[in-house]
Amino acid sequence: GCALLGINESIANIEVGWMDYMSEFTLVCYTDGLTDAFNSNNDHLSVEELKDIILKNNKSMPEFLNSALLFYAEEFKGENEFPDDIALLTLKVTDLDY
Repeated sequence: GCALLGINESIANIEVGWMDYMSEFTLVCYTDGLTDAFNSNNDHLSVEELKDIILKNNKSMPEFLNSALLFYAEEFKGENEFPDDIALLTLKVTDLDY
């Protein structure tokens, strides 16, 4: 979590950390516009649903994974508009020869 970007001149303390990795991994980052989507029953798209899609497609290329997430969100919301913009960033690390 972080403060809303663009509404304040400065940002409060942001926690920074390091991740040591020994195997391939996929990192998926998204803005709240994705989870703010809601369907005709006023249910919001859940993090668990996104997690399921990511786990089922974690061997795929980032472009495919992003497309799968956006396709699901489009289908989920039906006729509703997205209430906010969406940004997705997917990083796949496979070359561990360092």
